Amino acid sequence: MKYKFENLIVSYGSNTNLDDLNEFARRQGYLKEHFYFEAVVKVPDYKLAFDTNSNNRGGGVLNIQPAIGHVTEAGLFSTDEIGLSILRKKEGVPYKYEEKRIIVLDYNGTEIPALTYIVKPELRRPFFVPSNDYLQICEEGYKRFDIDPYNLYLAAANEQLQPVSALFSYGTFQRGEERFPVIKQYGLSCALTAFCFGNLSTNGKYPALDLMGEGFSRGDYFRSDNIEALLNQADVIEGFEGFGSNANLFRRTCVDVDVGGVGQRKAWMYVMDSQLETKLPDNDWRAFKGNRRAFAAELVREHSSKVDDFYEGVTENYFRFGRADGKTAPLSQDEIIELLLDEQSLTERTMAQVSNCWTVLTQVEKEVS
Repeated sequence: MKYKFENLIVSYGSNTNLDDLNEFARRQGYLKEHFYFEAVVKVPDYKLAFDTNSNNRGGGVLNIQPAIGHVTEAGLFSTDEIGLSILRKKEGVPYKYEEKRIIVLDYNGTEIPALTYIVKPELRRPFFVPSNDYLQICEEGYKRFDIDPYNLYLAAANEQLQPVSALFSYGTFQRGEERFPVIKQYGLSCALTAFCFGNLSTNGKYPALDLMGEGFSRGDYFRSDNIEALLNQADVIEGFEGFGSNANLFRRTCVDVDVGGVGQRKAWMYVMDSQLETKLPDNDWRAFKGNRRAFAAELVREHSSKVDDFYEGVTENYFRFGRADGKTAPLSQDEIIELLLDEQSLTERTMAQVSNCWTVLTQVEKEVS
């Protein structure tokens, strides 16, 4: 991608407000525009914190702290060498903030190296209350560029920020696969079949997802009770050495996945930026291994065992606007299995809404693995 200026800057606080930033530049004698907004990006494994004070701002100002599993939305700006000089002076580099190169993720999970400014560790404290004026400056910047302000407000109130607690697996971490026990041991509040953009390839032992590939890939969406511990172990298993590392076997990223009927949900996943030897025609690891139908049958049996009127409930939910075929009988077990196998025709989420069971795990793992 081509940017207006040669240097990329990640802004997460007052620097998202170009009016405020340009006003500082003018006070320094710079009259031209040296900053250009490029995109909203995600800063992986960092969270917002008001952990340092500014006399000029009348209270606490923002910083980002390392925090595995967290994602911070920020603005990606480009600037020239003069702009870098302006930012370094504004941020008090190297006395208060340090200029650091980090990796951010764009909307489709691609890594982008960029510079940002992080408070020196010895100058951090647990919390400083921000002034209303400073918070308004940040709010205006967030609003202008459509950056989600939710974590900004939580940090300003000194409330606990939550990580992205979901993981999308399309291979050996799925239910019924050999590494599913790794997922299960950290506690799950949700386990549903899901879809993600991109295509799958394999070397015969495991699949790899290429987010730039065409189509949708099938997998499982898991919401973990301890995503930090899960990611720490999964990073080792997947050969993830760090964002931007050339030593990665798989790289960890965060993108939206489709869990059926509720829009997109953010989830961590491990991907490759290249293809393995064999493409999977159906973008489905279970189909490649020959157990896709058996898995779908187990899902239906498990969900149907939770309530007496399961088949009536699924039928009503699926045909909520009436049946075009004129039939009145509820869908049968075999019909629901066929709908599950059809590309996005019926999702596990529909069955979970009826069964009120969001974590079908044990029976599937026992009989399909």
